[in-house]
Amino acid sequence: MRDLLRDIQFAVRTLRRRRSFTAVALITLALGVGASTSIYSVVDGILFRPLPLPESARLTAVWQTYPQWLKEPILRRMWDRIPLSIPEYRDWRATQHAFTDVAITGGTAMMLGDGESRELVRVSMASASLLDVLGVKPALGRFFADNEDVLGGAPVTVLSYENWQARYGGDPHVLGQQIHFDQGTYTIIGVLPRRLSLQHGAPADPFWIPVGQDSSSANERGQHSFSAIARLKPGVTLAAAVPETEAILRGDKKASERGVRVEQWQRDLTRDVRKPLLLLLAAVTLLLLIACVNVATLLLGEAGQREHEIAARVALGADRWRLTRQLLTESVVLSGAGGAIGAALAFGGTKILVALAPERIPGLADVRIDVRVLAFALTLAIVTGILFGLGPALALARRDPASVLRGGRGQTGRRGVAVQPMLVALELSLSLMLLVGAGLLTRSLLKLTAIDPGFRTENLLAVRVSLPQEKSRDTLYTRYFYGTAAQRIALLPGVVTATASTFTGDTNRSSV
Repeated sequence: MRDLLRDIQFAVRTLRRRRSFTAVALITLALGVGASTSIYSVVDGILFRPLPLPESARLTAVWQTYPQWLKEPILRRMWDRIPLSIPEYRDWRATQHAFTDVAITGGTAMMLGDGESRELVRVSMASASLLDVLGVKPALGRFFADNEDVLGGAPVTVLSYENWQARYGGDPHVLGQQIHFDQGTYTIIGVLPRRLSLQHGAPADPFWIPVGQDSSSANERGQHSFSAIARLKPGVTLAAAVPETEAILRGDKKASERGVRVEQWQRDLTRDVRKPLLLLLAAVTLLLLIACVNVATLLLGEAGQREHEIAARVALGADRWRLTRQLLTESVVLSGAGGAIGAALAFGGTKILVALAPERIPGLADVRIDVRVLAFALTLAIVTGILFGLGPALALARRDPASVLRGGRGQTGRRGVAVQPMLVALELSLSLMLLVGAGLLTRSLLKLTAIDPGFRTENLLAVRVSLPQEKSRDTLYTRYFYGTAAQRIALLPGVVTATASTFTGDTNRSSV
């Protein structure tokens, strides 16, 4: 240990004397490690880090598929994301054997309050089995019972943990209190666990009600509005669960007409961003490799200049193994310092990436630099120092001091001169690959932004409007309301025209 400390102290003094080389190497490594660590922390938080749920790898998403939709230009993007209806869920739950339990969830908007004080809030609908599937317990009270998750069941609601804290101040006596929605008066029976989310980091809706009480969907087999989640039984694989699930949900339909997609839940949540993030990770890996090759080129150049110094130390009786260890220690100290600076840069870089990224990316709220990411950064830096410092160190330590001290360029210098052009060529090749990839991505982005949507987007304003559920189910009233609203908005100063449309799958929310 004493010898190691001496080697480190000597390495620091040596690097301080070679300030130009040290500064360039540190900056190169810091930028490479910092950029790669920032991107890795984002990718890790979204794709790799397990969900904060017990045995989350066994949680699966279940969707129906309509292969015939692949022929439709508009519908093809959702051909394998068809939700379930409540009757389909009940049939599936009653007959399946591959999962410990299954659940469905949906969302809506409801008016909270009565009289003049009314507020539109998001409300999640969930089956009574949801928390059992997720493997969690309520923070307070209980979740829905099976006899409440049916038409005519007791009107009960559960609060999200964040809503309990913000609206009710974390009052432990909130259970039993009543709240007034447009559908009626509901009794609070529980509070969900802290940070529970069905959207991988997105805040949970403030209020939850039983899905089986939705009178518009409870008995409608064709009302595909609810996402399904299930927990695999121990020892059962996804591939083994597909045939049974498909047989139940497909019914008498042909495989060409309807199928089932069963996928690990976290992979399904991050499906839309997985390929772009992995592509970004590959690009930043190339950047790190370029930085490493650059440092290797610098080390080889320095090795040629230090031949006489090392030869003199060998001639004075220095042990070759000790010299090799000392030179390798210098490389590790250099790479370790670069990694430390890169890790510091990664903290700021990660925050910037999270701030600039679209909010709709799942898991963005969970992105952070933790022990795993720091270990990745430091390991990366140290391995870089060992790999690119070992060769020059061994070559210098093994060189015959007599031939070097007699004058002229030593064998190490000649090897460095021969190897350096190859490293420069490799660095240029990697840089060219990175630039070509960036150019192709930029070209694709420009083409996407230049696509004509078929209408003029200048000065176009969209406003979302929600009706109480009992009103939204009245087709005549809905048409009258939105038609009248569009006419009145069109009469406002500065408005040329106005129109209204509804969002598929969310019957009580429209746009004007």
